[in-house]
Amino acid sequence: MVTGSSEIGIPEDIRDIVKGAITGLHGLVDAEVLPMEQSMGDTLTDERKFFDERGKATDEVMEARKQVRMKSAQAGYYAMFAPESVGGGDLGVRTMVFVEEALYRRYGPGRPLITWAKGFLSQPTLASFVDGPSHMLGPVTESVRKEFIPRISSGEQTVCFALSEANAGSDVWNIQTKAKRDGDDWVINGSKQ
Repeated sequence: MVTGSSEIGIPEDIRDIVKGAITGLHGLVDAEVLPMEQSMGDTLTDERKFFDERGKATDEVMEARKQVRMKSAQAGYYAMFAPESVGGGDLGVRTMVFVEEALYRRYGPGRPLITWAKGFLSQPTLASFVDGPSHMLGPVTESVRKEFIPRISSGEQTVCFALSEANAGSDVWNIQTKAKRDGDDWVINGSKQ
């Protein structure tokens, strides 16, 4: 268990890496993200201000999340768990568990600029497979790698991950939907739930 920057329960072989990541990430959040939260006032806590009339996060919220992603990426934290082949730090899942636990212990859940909150399955401080660079981008073609991975790793763009299907549920290996490029557009055949 990690409490702040405690060493309790952190395996010795990754202890220094975890402590450094926790210290750095907490410093980034304290210096950059908490002031952003404060400047946005109740926009982040009042659903009537957080969501627009369509039920989507407002442009202001989405831009703030993008700025946090980009600041975290610039500081070296956003993609630190992703493989090096997709612009990450290759610290892996073992390190991620302790860093994420420390992040949540310090700042708590429900902070849309820091942790998972308000229906987002991602957090702008740290990339995951649903929105940022991850092992899932490993097999992409070289042209996709050149065009998209730098912007994804920098936090400028995110990945969209649509999983559930009627005949596959959340079994990734049985997904049937296909996307095919058609000129400047994409044609998607299949359905998602």
